[in-house]
Amino acid sequence: MAVLGDSTLEDGFRGCQFLNAAAEYPDRTHPVRAVIDDQRTWLFEVLRDLSADLGHPDPGYAARVLVLLHDGAFQAAELGDPAVVRETLRRAVDEVFPAEGA
Repeated sequence: MAVLGDSTLEDGFRGCQFLNAAAEYPDRTHPVRAVIDDQRTWLFEVLRDLSADLGHPDPGYAARVLVLLHDGAFQAAELGDPAVVRETLRRAVDEVFPAEGA
C-alpha cells in the first residue's frame, strides 16, 4: 500500500485508471467493465492472501478495507493534497494491521 500511496505523488498522476475508466463506461455489461472487474478481483485476492500471510484474523475483511483505502486514496489524491492522502493511507493501513503489543 505504501507503493500505491507514493504513486499519488508522481508527476502526471490522474487518479486510478480503473476508476476513471468505470466513470467513462458506466454500463456494467461493457467489455471495459469486465477488465475492471478482473483487475479488482485480482487486487482483492492479492490483498486477502497478503493479509492471511500477515496473520490478520479476518483476511477477507482486511482485503475489503484495503481495496476501499486504495480506491479512496487514488481519488482523494487527485482531488486534494497527495502528501496528506499518502500519510493518511499509511496510518489507516497501520490501524488495520497494528504492530504486536500496540
